[in-house]
Amino acid sequence: MGEHLRLICEISQNNQISKVQFFIKKQVILTEDISANLISAFNETLAYKKEALFYKIIGENRDQKIQCIAKHFPFPMDVSLLILEDLSVDQFISGQYPLFDLNHCKIVLKNLAELHTYSLQLKTKYNFTDFPELIDDTFFSFNNKFGVCYMNASIETTKQAIDCYPDLAENVEIKTLFEQEVNRILENIVRPSKKFPNVFCHGDLWHNNILFKYEKNKPTNCRFVDFQELRYLPPVHDIQFLLFINTTAEFRQKYSHQLYEYYYEEFYKKLKNSGINPNEIFPFYDYQECCSEFYPFTKFIAVVYQLCHLTSAEFITETFKLKADSVNLYLGTRHQYFIPELKRNTEYREAYREVLNEFIEILYNRHLIREDCFDIVRRKIASDNYVLKNYEVLPNRSKNLLKITILLNDTITSFNFFMKCLNDDLNRKEVFIYQLLCLNDLLSNMEVINQVMPKCYYSINDRSIVLENLEETGFKHVDTLDCHFGEIESILHLLNQLN
Repeated sequence: MGEHLRLICEISQNNQISKVQFFIKKQVILTEDISANLISAFNETLAYKKEALFYKIIGENRDQKIQCIAKHFPFPMDVSLLILEDLSVDQFISGQYPLFDLNHCKIVLKNLAELHTYSLQLKTKYNFTDFPELIDDTFFSFNNKFGVCYMNASIETTKQAIDCYPDLAENVEIKTLFEQEVNRILENIVRPSKKFPNVFCHGDLWHNNILFKYEKNKPTNCRFVDFQELRYLPPVHDIQFLLFINTTAEFRQKYSHQLYEYYYEEFYKKLKNSGINPNEIFPFYDYQECCSEFYPFTKFIAVVYQLCHLTSAEFITETFKLKADSVNLYLGTRHQYFIPELKRNTEYREAYREVLNEFIEILYNRHLIREDCFDIVRRKIASDNYVLKNYEVLPNRSKNLLKITILLNDTITSFNFFMKCLNDDLNRKEVFIYQLLCLNDLLSNMEVINQVMPKCYYSINDRSIVLENLEETGFKHVDTLDCHFGEIESILHLLNQLN
């Protein structure tokens, strides 16, 4: 959302002529003959203020080095201009492929850890919640004109997209649940967290906003550009945005666990090197819980963004030739461009259905989502080489029966687990003990623990606990009136082992 220019300066120094290049972003003010309301909303966007604030803070702290962004050169004569180093001079270019592989993801995550820890180091100098342009969101908000128009366009277009699939269109409940979930997300997630540490999040990590340096076609480093959607949120926001917008569902199933751990290792090292105790700021179990809480927001972002990103480059070039079309894409009748293409293009419609399905799953069961099942199956079979086919939660007495079906070695296999949904503080003691066991599953006495209590496959605060289904291995409840001395003796023996 701006005009991009290149400035080339020819300078003479010590009788030597050389050239210096800069990249310039200029704020655009619309005056075209389109809806006055849309023009007003576009011109009042927070996007430029966010990016200018970011570089202003960076400039005030030049003693604290940060490598993952372009250098900024202040130009007080015209504040509508952002003058940055031209990263192409140092061989940074857009990613060679719109979908990232493992190496690209690791390069980005390593640099994200630098960006995030940088802002944590500045917390002693700034109270970032005092900056309204940082706290309020540009896009996902009903608190400013631009956000209202963007959200209305997003919700209306998504509803019409749902109607493109006959089985979804027949379900009158889906659209209501969709709007309720979006409102819950905006109210509880798209604002600084009171529970987890907040950092500078880039907020728009699709492949065009990440420049890579390559050696022999392998990425060696990257730089982040375009901070117009800067957010002050927990670091998980950027991690999930990166993975959900730039990788496939199959890739995430296979590598997301590895990449989440890789990011945390980099984050941990950088915080420790700066003199901050990572275990006090963001311990690993808080990090895991934060990942679970942010999935609904991330999947809603995917629903909105992928409607555009999954189309062909030719379609985008042909459709959005005029500025008026670009403004409508953001703020107006977005559906007039994408819904006809969704109905016409079968490949596009099938790809977008997968994105919609992931969000719809959350509407019907927030206690357990697809990514939770990845963790559960990985712990069950000690492998990521399978295809998740389905999962469902079935009522079963005081607990729920969780059934996960996978394709493993060309064979359909189902696993049944007990799942306890957490609703109050009484459950948190149980969560606590299982979290300890999950985080220390290499203890030498783990075999003894597994003999006295069901194995835990998943345990996250305020969500659910997923346990081994003991009934499948022959265990059952007995009436206390029918207990015999031998059974009581066995119970006491197990308690002794547990203690």
